[in-house]
Formats: sequence, C-alpha cells, structure tokens
Amino acid sequence: RETLKVMKRAFKLRTCKEKNVAPRSRPCLEYQLEQCLAPCAGLVSREAYRQAAQEAALFLKGRGRNLVKQLKAQMAEAAAHLEFEKAATLRDRITAINQTLERQDMARPSFRDQDVLGLARKDGRALILVLMVRGGLVTGSREYYFPESLPETDLLGAFLKQYYTEERPLPDEILLPHDLPERRLLQEVFRDQKGGAVRLVAGKAFGGGGEGSQTPPPSPKPPPPTPYRGLGGEFAGRAIVSPSPPRKSPNHRTRLLALAGENAWVAWERRQVKVEPEEALQDLQARLHLARLPARLDCLDISNLQGSQAVGALVAFTGGVPDKSGYRRFRIREVAGQDDYAMMREVARRHYGKEGQRLPDLLVVDGGQGQLNVVLQALKEMDLPPFPVVGLAKAGVQEGRTVRDRLFLPGRKNPRFLPPHAPGWLLLLRLRDEAHRFAITYHRKRARQELLISSLNAIPGIGPVRRKQILQRYPDLKALQEATLEDLAAIPGFNRKAAEALKEWLAEEKD
Repeated sequence: RETLKVMKRAFKLRTCKEKNVAPRSRPCLEYQLEQCLAPCAGLVSREAYRQAAQEAALFLKGRGRNLVKQLKAQMAEAAAHLEFEKAATLRDRITAINQTLERQDMARPSFRDQDVLGLARKDGRALILVLMVRGGLVTGSREYYFPESLPETDLLGAFLKQYYTEERPLPDEILLPHDLPERRLLQEVFRDQKGGAVRLVAGKAFGGGGEGSQTPPPSPKPPPPTPYRGLGGEFAGRAIVSPSPPRKSPNHRTRLLALAGENAWVAWERRQVKVEPEEALQDLQARLHLARLPARLDCLDISNLQGSQAVGALVAFTGGVPDKSGYRRFRIREVAGQDDYAMMREVARRHYGKEGQRLPDLLVVDGGQGQLNVVLQALKEMDLPPFPVVGLAKAGVQEGRTVRDRLFLPGRKNPRFLPPHAPGWLLLLRLRDEAHRFAITYHRKRARQELLISSLNAIPGIGPVRRKQILQRYPDLKALQEATLEDLAAIPGFNRKAAEALKEWLAEEKD
C-alpha cells in the first residue's frame, strides 16, 4: 500500500482496473486529488504518460538516485524555458521520491545481500521475522509464528537449519539478534551449500551490543513504532517500521537489527489480536462465497526435514476455536524421500477415507496450487460428497519478486489475497499456525525417539527387551542421560551392573 501511495503521489499513474482505457469526457476523482494524469480524458499526451511510466519502472527497480538526477535536469530545463507548471510537477515528484530514498539509505552503506532476523518472544510464543536486503535496499520481509516455541537459542538455530534447506538462495550475510553456540558451524555449512562465503553476524537488536555478542539480549516490548515509509514500506500486509532514534550513531548492521526486531514485535502483536469467532466465520463465508457458515474447519500440514521423520497432521476448529478432539497425526508410511505432494495425498486418503469420517465445512491445505490439486484428486478418487477446499501458501519468492501469504482456490490459476487484517483471514492464519505447531511437535518427538533408538542400538548389552523397557520410560536421549543410577537400576530387566554400564556409556556419549 505504501508503494502504491508513492506511485500515486510521484508519478500519477492510473490505478483503475480496466485493461483498456475507455475514453471519458471528464476525469474521475483521482485526477481532482492530483493522483492521476487522466489519460482516459486526454489530459496528458501519450509521450508524457509513457515517460512517467518509464520513470516509475526505474523507481521500482531501485534506481531512484539515477531517476532523481534525470528529473532535476528536466526541472532545470523546464524552468529555463519558463515552463513553471511543468517544473513544479517535477519538483513535487522529486520530493516524493527523495522522502522514500531517505528511508532506504538505512541499508545502503554495504550494497550487499543480507537476511536480517528479528525475534519477538513472550508468554511462550515467538515470532521470527526475516528482513530481506538486496543490493543494499530493504525489499520485503517474511514472518514465522511459533505458538509454542523452543528455548531462545534452540529456536533460532533450528529455524536457520530449516529455513535454508528449502532451496532458498543464501545471501552474503545473515544478521542474528544474538549469538548461537553453533554459529561458526552453520557458517561453514552455508558456505559449502552456497559455494561461496556466507557470514553469520550476531549482535543485539536493541542494545547496539555489536557483532558477535555472546549474551542473548532481553526481549522487552519496544516503544510504539513509527511507520516505515520506504519502497516496499508495507510488504505483504505487514507494516515495516523504522527503529526508534538511537542515542548514539550505530552502524548499519545495528540499525537493520533494530528494524527487524521492532517489526517482529509489530507482527507478534498483530497475531495476538482477539477476533470474535462468529465474526471471523461470517467474514470468511462472505469472502470465499461459501454456501454455509464454515463452522467446522480442518487444516492439513506436512512436516519433515529433507524427507526424514516425515509426519502429517490435521487440526480442527469448531465454531472458530481449536477442537482437540478432531486433531490427528500421521506417520508417513508410503512415501520415501522428500515428496510433499505424495505425503499430502497419503494423509488426505488415510483420514477422509475412513468410513463415517466427519467432513469439514472448509478444508485448508497448507501449500499452493500443487498441494491443493493433489488433495482434490485424492478426495475425488474416494467419491466423497463435495465440500470446499482451499490452499494456503506461505510467503515466498516468485519470478524474482516476493509475495505474501495467499489463498489458492480450485479452478483458479491466480492466487487470491485477502485483506491482512480481515477477521476471516486472521482465523485462517491461526488455523495454519496451529497445524504447524501440532505437526512440528510430532516431528520433533519422532526425531528424538529415533535418535534414542539409534543410540540404544549402539550400546553393548542392550537387547530388544531392555530397549523396549527404556523406550517406555524415557522419551528421548536427553531424558535418559539425566536419569540417576538408581532410576536405571529400577528398570525391569536391569541390575546394578547393567545400570552402571549404561550410565558410563551415556556419560562418554554426552562428552
């Protein structure tokens, strides 16, 4: 929206939806507000309008400085020829562009590609915001919400490993809100993955603690932010805000970390907005043109790490609130390797293929057009009564540009973007977040259990019977390592000597 405002104010390009401009005898209100050149009414020549469009394209490509130089030369020329009205128009255009470029200078000193992570954490819930800086310009952001999060260092480390395994291009530099024990190891892994240098720089988002700070910063709620009015200043319905003026003059990395941190808090606060369930359901019904109120919502999600420990999850909302009795989790049995489409098909078939299974008023599939089509085909093959199904795709990059979370509808190629603060849209995001949480929790449990099984298989003297007894009492390797000698000796099938041998092996493994 902010970019659109700049385009209207600076370049006055038309924003009406008609593909072909129909001739009008009088211009619309946009012209009266000085936000359109009114090509429909013939109030601007074809050449002048084309020039404005070309200048807008330069602006969107990040070449604003060159554009300002061109406009200043044109303004001087117009003034020299006594074309004062034209010169005034160019002056206003330059002013609008400069106001935007001043904000963009925050990242410009380096001219490198950077991902800047901001972390907001409170009451057991966390949100990580990734601010994307490309060529020295803030180009957009993505946010990831964790209703139930890991400890701070574990969360950030686990996020980095997952985020950059999804075929995302690695930047030259990744700025972290605080240091990680495995930072140097991750830096080496990312360097091998990219085939070039990738720096992981740690600092404090609000304290100006500098790079490589070993102490995780506190997570206070920052003061109310000031809207960030730069190019892409509001991306994907998420307000990008500028950091509070620092007391000292921090370097550009510190300013970027502050920007990411404050925007993470803005996004976190938005997630906490209370929406009346009935209002959200009615809004969703109206926006998606559903035949009836979607009292029962289901959401399907898949969680895996490069195909390993793959699991599926289904969560249900009844009356707009979580209904734990409808939650189901699935261990993927039929798919080897990383094939999300096949995994989604398996989960849909196993759940809805059961006789007498309750069907939702709306099924939300976590994914885009591909996942949606796979689920629709699976439902069709089971000859079930029809019910609405949509795909909810996460923010990503398409054809070099970043797009926000969006809906895919059956039979429609292009995605649909709902207003970011619409009650129905917020309900869908919460449904998707809950499905993520449920799936990831099960995935972690499976991963920990498989690590424990693998470790037990390597311990001398632990056979199938003793292994089974250990697995019944200890959920993961960490819990087993923390067990006392008396606890181990009390396991059926163990004696003091076996417990001492196990304890000694676990101590060596821990070291």
